[in-house]
Amino acid sequence: MSSCSKDDYHNDQINGFIIYYQGGSSSQLTYFIKNLDNGETRLLGFDGYLGSNYGGKIGCTNYKGRFYVLNAKTLDTIISKELSYPIYNFSWSPDDKDVAFIIPPNIIRKLNITTFEHKDLIIPIELTLTNEIHWSATNSLIYFTNFQNSIGRICSIEPNGSDFKMLTEGMFIHNVAISPDGKTIVYDDGFGYYLIDTDGKNKRYLWDAILYPKWSKDGSAIMANFRNYIDFKTSRWDIRLKEINGQQRETKIINENYILIDWFFE
Repeated sequence: MSSCSKDDYHNDQINGFIIYYQGGSSSQLTYFIKNLDNGETRLLGFDGYLGSNYGGKIGCTNYKGRFYVLNAKTLDTIISKELSYPIYNFSWSPDDKDVAFIIPPNIIRKLNITTFEHKDLIIPIELTLTNEIHWSATNSLIYFTNFQNSIGRICSIEPNGSDFKMLTEGMFIHNVAISPDGKTIVYDDGFGYYLIDTDGKNKRYLWDAILYPKWSKDGSAIMANFRNYIDFKTSRWDIRLKEINGQQRETKIINENYILIDWFFE
C-alpha cells in the first residue's frame, strides 16, 4: 500500500486536532496535541484527554478525581473541578454541555460540566460495563460496551435511560468508534476490525492490525494506529489516515512510537 503526502492526497481531510502520546507504561505517558491545520505541536501533560464535538475544547481527567476543560488552541484552563471519584473514560454530549462515563458495574453517569449536577442511568440488565462509552453527536444515543460470561457486546441507550438495545456481540469487543452521521460503528472483535450499522446489522470486515480508530469529519476515512511488521517478532506503530472504501489510499500522519488517542474538530 502506498503512502501519500498532504499535498497530493486527503488535503481536505487533514484538519482539526489530534491528541497522541509517547511513552511505555501508564505512569510514563506524555500527551501531545497537534493542530493539523498549521502543524503546531504542543505538550499537554500526563492526564487523560478527549476533544469535544464543537468549540475546540479538551476534557481532561486524572485518577485522583480532577476533571478540567482546556481551550484546544491556547490550552488555557476553562473549567476545573475536584470530584469525589475518578473518571477513567468519558464522552462528550452532542452539545458539549455534559459528559458521560461509566461507574462500574452497571451505571452510566451524565455530568453537567457547568453545574456538576449529575444523572445516573441504570442499565436494565445485569451486565458488567467496560470503560468504553460513546455519545453520538448525530443521533444522540449513548453507545457502550460490556463483558459477561466471556462475551463482549456493543449496546445503546437513549440519554433519558430508555430504549436499551444490544446491537452485536463477540469474544473481545473493544476500540469502538461511531461515525459522524451516526449510522456506522467501527470496532475490534479480537479477530480484526469490522464495520456494522448502528441498528446491529450489516457486519462487514474492514482491516486488521490497527488501534484506536477515529473517523474523519465526513466519515469517508479513518485515522488510526497502524501496525507495521518488521519481522515475525518485531512490529512498529504509526498514525495514518486511510479511506474505508474505494482504493483505500492512506497518508502517514505521525511516524513510529506515537499512539493516537483522539481526533476532533472545531
